[in-house]
Amino acid sequence: MRFYVPQWPLLAVLSALMPVVSAECQAQTKWIGRSLQPTGAKESQGNASATGVQGGTYVLPNSASTFMPAVWRGNFQSVEILDPTAMGWWGGEVLGAHGVRQVGYVYSDTAYHAAMWSSSASTFVDLQPTTGSYGSSEARFIYANQVVGKVTKSGNSRAALWDISTGTFTDLHPTGARTSGASATDGVRQGGGAYFTDLAMDRALIWNRSPNDYVDVTPAGSRGASVRAMTADTQVGRANFSNRTYAALWHNTAESFINLAPPEAYYSTIAATTGEVHVGWARILDVGDHACAWISDSPDGFIDLHPALGPGYVASDARAVSREGNIITVVGTALATSGRLEAVMWTATVPAPGALAIASLAGLLAARHRRRDRFIDEQA
Repeated sequence: MRFYVPQWPLLAVLSALMPVVSAECQAQTKWIGRSLQPTGAKESQGNASATGVQGGTYVLPNSASTFMPAVWRGNFQSVEILDPTAMGWWGGEVLGAHGVRQVGYVYSDTAYHAAMWSSSASTFVDLQPTTGSYGSSEARFIYANQVVGKVTKSGNSRAALWDISTGTFTDLHPTGARTSGASATDGVRQGGGAYFTDLAMDRALIWNRSPNDYVDVTPAGSRGASVRAMTADTQVGRANFSNRTYAALWHNTAESFINLAPPEAYYSTIAATTGEVHVGWARILDVGDHACAWISDSPDGFIDLHPALGPGYVASDARAVSREGNIITVVGTALATSGRLEAVMWTATVPAPGALAIASLAGLLAARHRRRDRFIDEQA
């Protein structure tokens, strides 16, 4: 069974609140958290968010390994299983969503195939490439007419692009890379990463529809990086420095890199973005993993989402975000005190996009002032 579960400290995890860096951002937004765990399900996970629809996986009751792709419409009662068994598959998972479409994969005892749905089981489309001698495949995200993910060949993963308007498939694996994968698209370009053998590290890449037409946005001094999500002008993900992983943000170039990690975190990453609101999780010593959001292009915009779930959860992450007007919806997974993984959702009303841009600029300027003041103090 393929489950992605962050490396949460499962023993003696404290539910103490993570310090909130920006009281102003917290005051502007009241986050409401809720569980999407379906009645009767053994477990569930939340991976995707689009207008009015959330996606993930539903673990069947009385089963340790049978999990199904699922969609919700705002509450746990609305769950709909995108059951692929009529097509000969055992189960699957929704990993990304945009508009009325969801993408992910289906599996059997012998194969994994990239898959696409339009909110119902009967709309299933098998995206497995029919040429090129590829093994398994997986779709990670969809935007407009582009689907991105990975395929395997000779045992190694390779970044993949599907254009659903033309039905064409493109292998994005760059020359010199051992492995690669794509997790993001803005409908024109593709984001992800590749491990280059000669560099002995992962590089964060933005492709332009072709395997060797890419921009490397890995920040200087980093020991590895990857793009997890993107819009036309914003990319987010993670970067490694000195054996630690930091939440990362870019605006199209390596030089634009911003470290968004809150000071208390020794691990953080960003998994999704609307371009102005970024979500992911941070790991705090003696606290654990907490889902979080940034309503800013600065660490000052950090908000801890975990407390909004209430006292029944010891850890959480955020994996997807979408915006409809001033309503932000965040989807992720939480570890309940019972030890069960549950799909969860947070919603909040946030300022208009222009106001967010002003808040982002104010946060960035404040951070610059603090860095300048610290430099002056150190030089005194």
